[in-house]
Amino acid sequence: MPVEKITHEKIINAVLKSAFVNSVGATSLADIAGLLGIKKASLYNHYESREAMVLDTMRYCGDYIKNLSFISDDLDILAKKYAASSVLKNLAHKWIHAHEDEQLLQVYSFVESEKYFSSSASEIIFESRQKLIDELCRVFNTLFESKKIKKMNESSKKNRAELFVSFLCDFVDKKIVEKKKNIRQNPETGAGELFTEVSDSKEDFSKIDTAIESFTQLLN
Repeated sequence: MPVEKITHEKIINAVLKSAFVNSVGATSLADIAGLLGIKKASLYNHYESREAMVLDTMRYCGDYIKNLSFISDDLDILAKKYAASSVLKNLAHKWIHAHEDEQLLQVYSFVESEKYFSSSASEIIFESRQKLIDELCRVFNTLFESKKIKKMNESSKKNRAELFVSFLCDFVDKKIVEKKKNIRQNPETGAGELFTEVSDSKEDFSKIDTAIESFTQLLN
């Protein structure tokens, strides 16, 4: 049976998987090699050190996050058809669901956990939050053009976008903590199985939907 070729991407995915469960600092070369089914020494054929693997994983995460977008292709249609609160709920739900994907959960968790130790991680987080804020401002512009919210000056618009992004990211953070706790309490099940669990959307979104209803009042 042919041996599967080890690539940088496979090593990075192994780093992400181990770091999600054990933390970045607690992830060893042995952990990474074990997930790949190879000897630890074989990793040096691809990277000169563990640090080089972590740095390349951070680069990968930065590229992955840059490709994410909060704004839907159908934003104009949604803004014309629905109330502002419904539009914001729809966008928030899609954003949260996106972070239930195994790969994105691992990427997001990796960068968030390293932001206090790595300037690269801090920069990725800052840029991703700023992109979210900028996209929220565009959403507000579209809602205003559809006569769903009042006109705001740039300062007010940015302040409200920052507030929305803050509680949205906080909600995602809490879901990741719950997922990690579940994985650690059920190690025999395996992370992959837990990522495929079907959640109760009504229960998951009731709190953020209530917050969005209150938030929307600031836009009218």
